[in-house]
Amino acid sequence: MFSWTLAKAFLSSPAALIETINERLRRRRERAVTAGAASVGRTPIAPSGISATSSGTSATPGTAPSDTTPTSSGTSAPSSTPATPPGDTALTGEQTLALERLRELAKEANTSESGKYQALLKELARIGVGPRSSERVVVFAERVATLTWLRGRIEEDLKMPPGAVRVMHGSLSDIEQQEIVEEFRQAHTPIRVLITGDVASEGVNLHSQCHELIHYDIPWSLIRIEQRNGRIDRYGQRVSPRITTLLLDPSDRRFNGDIHVLANLMHKEDEAHRALGSAASLMGLYSGEKEEKAIREALQQGTDIDEVVHDAESALHHDPMAALFASLTGSGSVTPGQGATSRQGATSGQDAASSPDAAPGKPPRSASTALQGTAPRDGLRHNRPQHTGLHHDAPQHASLLFPLQVDFLREGLAELYERPAEKALPSGGGGVSWRYDAMEQIAELVPPSGLRSRLEVLPQGYLAERGVRERLVLATSPRKGQELLADALRDSSDSSWPEAHYLGPLHPVLDWASDRILAGLNRGSVFAMRGAVDAPTVLLMGTLTNRVGRTVSLVSLSAQFPYLDLASARVALAHGETPKEAALPLTTVHATPAAMFADVGVTEPQTNPGPVPNLDLLKALVAPAVDAAESQMALTVDAAYSDARQRVEDWAQHVETWDDDASRLVQNQQLRMQRSTVALEKQLLEQHQPAHTLVRPLLVVVPQNFGMEGEY
Repeated sequence: MFSWTLAKAFLSSPAALIETINERLRRRRERAVTAGAASVGRTPIAPSGISATSSGTSATPGTAPSDTTPTSSGTSAPSSTPATPPGDTALTGEQTLALERLRELAKEANTSESGKYQALLKELARIGVGPRSSERVVVFAERVATLTWLRGRIEEDLKMPPGAVRVMHGSLSDIEQQEIVEEFRQAHTPIRVLITGDVASEGVNLHSQCHELIHYDIPWSLIRIEQRNGRIDRYGQRVSPRITTLLLDPSDRRFNGDIHVLANLMHKEDEAHRALGSAASLMGLYSGEKEEKAIREALQQGTDIDEVVHDAESALHHDPMAALFASLTGSGSVTPGQGATSRQGATSGQDAASSPDAAPGKPPRSASTALQGTAPRDGLRHNRPQHTGLHHDAPQHASLLFPLQVDFLREGLAELYERPAEKALPSGGGGVSWRYDAMEQIAELVPPSGLRSRLEVLPQGYLAERGVRERLVLATSPRKGQELLADALRDSSDSSWPEAHYLGPLHPVLDWASDRILAGLNRGSVFAMRGAVDAPTVLLMGTLTNRVGRTVSLVSLSAQFPYLDLASARVALAHGETPKEAALPLTTVHATPAAMFADVGVTEPQTNPGPVPNLDLLKALVAPAVDAAESQMALTVDAAYSDARQRVEDWAQHVETWDDDASRLVQNQQLRMQRSTVALEKQLLEQHQPAHTLVRPLLVVVPQNFGMEGEY
């Protein structure tokens, strides 16, 4: 409804309200001109289905441009044929006069003395934003008019130099938006204040140089609030993010209730983030547009906001998906100091990390609320547990056999190339110009053609700016990778990409090396090597998978043949018989794959005395080893099978209970919408039932003197 379009514009800024009124009146004038032209020779007819004397309160015309519905110029473009949109209504003369009067009042209020703008200036002063400061802040607002007005006022009032205040909205091209984001990520650039609409609320990371966010106005959607907050509330950041919301404090009591509703949205979003990990399930609509419509209708009808937006505890009972997500994230209950907003009596400038609710070692997310017409008030603060990334100095293992990813890569290249350090030859020989500096924790190589194609999965900007297709530079430890990333954001270059790419366990270069090596192994074959065993031993992996092929449980086993006599076994093989000792393997279940490899002594560097002999004999041991492992696994997997099935059945029972309750409450619209989701979950539950077992031989390990003189 247009009345609520006006309300949203009023809540944003006087500039947005003026633009909304101008657009509405412009459309009225165009409609009047069109109606006058059409009236020649016939009687004017009101638009179909719309009363010509309608009060004008049942449509949403004249909407000023917001960041979600921009035009190329940043303002609403006039239609070439100004017809009445569906649901639009004509303005009466009285309504036109009222709008013109409202516009005059808005113009009087459209100054830097605006209470909310003054509260914004005080917040910027608290943060330390200024012409000679390095502090940065993101300011969110919905209307393009508000964004533009704020930029002009902040530049003038804070004496900011050119380029220090930037505006981003949907009217800009994708390239222009990306340039602004990249500039904001780099420490050397002049930008200090980014004023943006909801175009930056999803998929944009703004936390590299900034940990302050201000909501100049509030979107009427929990999802959009959460998306905005997520721009600086990121995994692994070291500085506590602070989020501030500016709210109106109107003197008219008739509007106070609406402001209370919007304030509650902020509190409920924080509560849900703590308890559920996401705010989307509070309304169960999973759409920003649908949430905004539901909240607008609640404001119109005077409905209690708690009937439209559940609290986190209620969402756990009403939404099975929310309950599942909470159980996976270790949440599931709301407790004081965890799920509810707490008033701590701290001033808005107090360090959030000093809050007693802040978890040790986890930078809390803090929030404050300021009121238009008053100074920022004390204490609407809540600390949100911050998800931190892993910051280990030592790299994660690339495999169970190599301590570092770079060790695996180095050994793999040595297997593929006789001299990896040499340059590649035009004829196809040579190496890959391999270099590795253990002290600097840097490795580099020239990617061959097969690797270059795999590197295309990396960001194209990174490939081009750092010349990765010509020379791949790798950081071999997380610390080195973090240092280079920080350097890239601090240096004076135009690139935010680090000089070296972190060699993580899933890096394409490791996949390429693995596939190249495995390509040399024939189908149905396994490797054989020497190790610290007393008799030939087959290492195996047993898995229990569900009906969609995902692993439910994993078992590491070894089958050793201690009674095998090589002389008699050779005779049996010569006669085409399987050695009888092969039917007597001893199986062992190991705690983990790593423990299994360590037990047979294949994790340490070894010398290679030559090829392992008697491969025909070792091949004859694989099938009996698999049979023995399957028998052993049947006992071991029973417990895992029962446990997996019990988990699925417990969840199925939870869904059934919810479905039964929902059947008795079918008048609840949210429950009706979620019943289809529950039906789909029942199908998914069946797919997660344990279904198949598989035993795969991995490696045959023989004693060091196997096949030699004086063999075991």
